[in-house]
Amino acid sequence: MSTRASITRVGIGLAIALGAMVPTATPASAMTVKHSVDVAHFDIHWRCPGRDPVEHATATVRTTQFWSDGVRVRSIEHWLWKGRLENRDTGELVRDDGAWTVFSFYGPSGHFVKGATSGSVWRFTVPGEGIVVHQTGRSVYGDDADFSSTFGGSADSSPLCAFV
Repeated sequence: MSTRASITRVGIGLAIALGAMVPTATPASAMTVKHSVDVAHFDIHWRCPGRDPVEHATATVRTTQFWSDGVRVRSIEHWLWKGRLENRDTGELVRDDGAWTVFSFYGPSGHFVKGATSGSVWRFTVPGEGIVVHQTGRSVYGDDADFSSTFGGSADSSPLCAFV
């Protein structure tokens, strides 16, 4: 028997075996993927001693959600933050940008189970100095965690008050 004939027979045998398995296999659950983009423009008053500086910001959130049999099982949010902070003394606009990703995982009933946030919440350029200060990191949390900001409360901008 030649090698070519052996390969052909193996191929035919595999095709027959796979053909027999298809009708007996259990149907896969339907996975649906949904995409959305949300954009918001707003002003934030920083809490600083004296007059509060105001940040003019735009947040763009690109979300991908995965649904199985009508239940959300996972979502991924990509955040892009474009902020311009008004200097209290000069009125000059200072760049404050960030980009981070939030991963969320859900249980069989659709309730939140676990999440993780990773990236740069802000990148702040100190006026006149050219120094870039940034808040980066990764946070993992469960459904019983209490978090108020992207990195569980650690994105505190108050040390930057001296520069604005």
